[in-house]
Amino acid sequence: SFLNSVFELLLKVWVNSRDLK
Repeated sequence: SFLNSVFELLLKVWVNSRDLK
């Protein structure tokens, strides 16, 4: 679904930003 896709995208962004720190 749309919300599921958005959630996965936000999760990827969050993980990437966390790894950068």
